Amino acid sequence: MHDNKISGIPSTFKKLIHLRELTIHRNKLQSLDNLSNSTMITHLDASNNELSSESTSLELLNQLSHLSLNGNDFGPSLPPSFRKLNSLEELQVSDNQLTEIKNAPKSVSILFANRNHLSGCLKLETKFPNLSELHINSNRLTGLPKNLSQGERSRSFSHPRFFN
Repeated sequence: MHDNKISGIPSTFKKLIHLRELTIHRNKLQSLDNLSNSTMITHLDASNNELSSESTSLELLNQLSHLSLNGNDFGPSLPPSFRKLNSLEELQVSDNQLTEIKNAPKSVSILFANRNHLSGCLKLETKFPNLSELHINSNRLTGLPKNLSQGERSRSFSHPRFFN
């Protein structure tokens, strides 16, 4: 369903209870309604749509491990409901309007937040015990939290690789 001009997910998707992967990037989606019954989804790519923090709720997708929301209108932070995505391992939110990395689930091990509006010293509200990659290129950052310093180990981060 990618590369179309779809503005909404059809109500027939409520019947797709065994759906595991969905690629709906490069459309005109403003919400992800009608996916709430598809609780078996593990991979969702909804990049390059018109999704925003106010219109996106995914907390029922508790099997979701890979989520790509690059190129949408998220900001200043992710929706609070994202904290409930306890199986999420990879989160891609580059090319949004994020000013902070807030409401990401602590299960994330790979986080892409390139080309947002992050500035100053990066603040991470969530402790990410499994974080192995943090991609934060092309923001306006002037520093990283002390627990992200190269060579330093902490309870929150164990050998993260930075891409800035």
